[in-house]
Amino acid sequence: MGEHGATCDLTDRSTSTETEGVVIRPWRVGDTTAINAFYNDPAIRPAAGAKGAAPRTAEQWAWEFAPRGLPPTGYGIATRQDRIIGTQAYIPLTMRSGTERVLTGKDEDTLVHPDYRGRGILDRLYELIIEQAERSGVALLWGFTNTAVRPLLRNGFRSLGTFDSMALNLGASIDAATGGREVRVEEIKSPDARLDRFAESFASQNEGMGLDLSADFLRWR
Repeated sequence: MGEHGATCDLTDRSTSTETEGVVIRPWRVGDTTAINAFYNDPAIRPAAGAKGAAPRTAEQWAWEFAPRGLPPTGYGIATRQDRIIGTQAYIPLTMRSGTERVLTGKDEDTLVHPDYRGRGILDRLYELIIEQAERSGVALLWGFTNTAVRPLLRNGFRSLGTFDSMALNLGASIDAATGGREVRVEEIKSPDARLDRFAESFASQNEGMGLDLSADFLRWR
């Protein structure tokens, strides 16, 4: 988890890196097709060639990075001769710490072309999005990964430990929490104000920080 502030002013501050001809800049209108071609190339991102993998579409990219039709608030691109050779981004996410809402950025799309790795390009991309984030009022950047750990630590992030998953027997947990009283479980197909009340109540009972599970967030995710 990083302690850097973050979201994004879309001012285009293109800069060159130590690698001659490489430009680091924010996302621009018209970039998305080239970004997805880069992301979907198995020679650049091996997982794109895994069995069952489907190419990311423009609609999926927009859903993740530009919801509600707004410009992406933290997407950096490295180009050379107008060809994308690297990306680094974060998704703005509101979290709750008790009753306080905190704007954060989740680390995403960390990718540099194999021919350009080890040349400081990713560090320059982080410089760009951290600067954009600080100007936009994000309290911290965070993420989880097993592969790109060293670049994160090198750019001011701190490791908080391993990420674990758990399986939960919902029925047994409800019985324990309610003392066996009857509980009705129903599907909510369209999140509404009840979820806002739940998000506030849930956060107030837990220490630390977690996602703001509001109706707006659940409609998006």
